[in-house]
Amino acid sequence: MRILLLLFPCFWCICVQAQLRIGVQGGYSRVRWASINPTSSILPLSYTTCALSGFQTGLVAEVNLWNRLFLRPALFVSGKGTTLNRQSWFDTSSRGIWLQYVELPVTLVYQVILSRKVTGFVGAGLYAAPAFSGIEKGEEKTLSGEYGIYNEVEFGTHNDGPVIQMLPTIIKPFDYGFTVLAGVELRSVQLLLTYSRGLKALLPNGKPYNGNYTNSGLTVSAAYLISTKRQQL
Repeated sequence: MRILLLLFPCFWCICVQAQLRIGVQGGYSRVRWASINPTSSILPLSYTTCALSGFQTGLVAEVNLWNRLFLRPALFVSGKGTTLNRQSWFDTSSRGIWLQYVELPVTLVYQVILSRKVTGFVGAGLYAAPAFSGIEKGEEKTLSGEYGIYNEVEFGTHNDGPVIQMLPTIIKPFDYGFTVLAGVELRSVQLLLTYSRGLKALLPNGKPYNGNYTNSGLTVSAAYLISTKRQQL
């Protein structure tokens, strides 16, 4: 949250230097980890991921670049993660991993007039996102019984000790990737559908999980924007 407070003045300074619109945006996400670089294991272990609920909320701006071309910077708090399932001959586990990020997407948007009151738009861009908190909870079943899992996620760039740490999960503290979006606007209210996909592997060492993963998510959101005037210098 301290990062968000420090970044807000920078976001505001960008906004007041150009003719643009600023507003708020929030939405619901379905998020999961997408598998990359799968590897085989000498142990009879199998890992799969499933989607869980996430969120996205924060500030957004639209800077008019030329004609119907806009730059859309934003500053969000985003909830991402996955359900991680493990299965072997002797035990199974399932745990939800929820991660919170301060996300800074910048998207290039093109608008299309659909009718006198309705505008459509599409866009694509990149995002950067430092993580600031995370938890995991679920249950594990072994031959000796059932056990609850509840840990705070650790953030770090290494997991290569003599014994690779599997609980609590270690996640890299920084994420980046791309986004694509489409939406419609009526009277300053926008409805958006956004897909994001990380380009950075999340786990410092993917071997215990038969590979590595990146963040991915589909978000349905609404935004409300108001117009501002160019500041006279």
